[in-house]
Amino acid sequence: MEGREKQPDPEVLCRFQVLHLQEDERELDAESTQTESLRDLHEVEEILGYEFKNKSLLEEAFTHSSFSEDCFSYERLEYVGDAVLNLLFTKEQYFLYPDLQPGPLTRLRAANVDTEKLARAAIKHGLHRYASSN
Repeated sequence: MEGREKQPDPEVLCRFQVLHLQEDERELDAESTQTESLRDLHEVEEILGYEFKNKSLLEEAFTHSSFSEDCFSYERLEYVGDAVLNLLFTKEQYFLYPDLQPGPLTRLRAANVDTEKLARAAIKHGLHRYASSN
């Protein structure tokens, strides 16, 4: 029998082909999802009127933690964003209302940096359509 190559088992070969096709389908699905995601990010940039240099941060900003265990979610960016919004509103209101005391200034800032108000603004501009979650 030396010199003769062993023929592959047809059942094993068939299983290998099926697994290979499934892997190809997953790769195509991933590429399609990535292309769709990039298109969506471009739409978000159009809505905002701003082009992001780092698209991955924009994608992260719209990704819920339940989407995947292997990805970042918006929560860390939300933490930073809340601090930035508080700073910007604080500065604006500090100079806009020079005679207003700290208590009323704090309540005014809280009224403007409000989750429900910001969510309504996101819905008004259609940004909620781009959130990624399970």
